Amino acid sequence: MPKNIIHEKERLYEEILHLKQTVNTLKEENLKLKTKIGGLERETSRFGKLMQAANSISAEFGQNPNPKVTEVTFSWAFFNS
Repeated sequence: MPKNIIHEKERLYEEILHLKQTVNTLKEENLKLKTKIGGLERETSRFGKLMQAANSISAEFGQNPNPKVTEVTFSWAFFNS
């Protein structure tokens, strides 16, 4: 077997190992980001519920709730910018 074929096989093997490590790193990062997004979605939902409760309490006491803050929604546009 010629030497250049052996060296090529070794180079390809090392490249495969490197790519596998990169894939694993990206999978870990993806999982962390999905977890973070889930937490942010829960926090957004909680904040929206708090705003609704604050608006309903204000309405009970005869105060005009802030019309600009009536609903909090989760938007992917924030993450895409």
